[in-house]
Amino acid sequence: MSSKPRLPVLALLLLLLPGRSQAQDLKPGDKLPDCSKIPLAQTTQPYRPQAHDVVSLEDLLLDDGIVILHFTTPRPPKGGAFKTTFVEELSAVQKAVQGTTYPCRPVVVVPFGEKGRQDADTLVRATGEKPWGGVHLYYEPTFPRPGLYRTFRPGAAATGDQPLVTPCTYLLGPDREILATRGPNEGGQL
Repeated sequence: MSSKPRLPVLALLLLLLPGRSQAQDLKPGDKLPDCSKIPLAQTTQPYRPQAHDVVSLEDLLLDDGIVILHFTTPRPPKGGAFKTTFVEELSAVQKAVQGTTYPCRPVVVVPFGEKGRQDADTLVRATGEKPWGGVHLYYEPTFPRPGLYRTFRPGAAATGDQPLVTPCTYLLGPDREILATRGPNEGGQL
């Protein structure tokens, strides 16, 4: 029997296998890949791709300090209740920044697209309280496959086996290194 017919099958398998393996979440010690093509928009403004108010995480990184990247949303998991502590969570991020002795910037991102933006904006307005320190809140207009969230948690999507879960926090160092992480359901101070 000839081995020629097996060669195309082997080549096809090699092409399919990388797509089947689960990519790992970024963890301390990993380097942040380039995020310049992933848009972030402020929740207070509608998304316009050509607008000057669209930034990327690259624009917000510090050369001489730490960025606290915090993914959060008031949107509950399916069947759950809306978070009533959303404003307090945003305030805690800003207070963590104020408590440092080195340059530090908070970047808070809602990964649930336009619906997440509306939820966050509505909840902040409904509580009558503003987040302490005036933290800027961004959202990813690329839902249901939010690019920045999936940079840190590959494979996650609004639909499918690996859902988007929040809150999760990443400390990013000046050399793009992930210094620390805090995942969903992990307690403790920022």
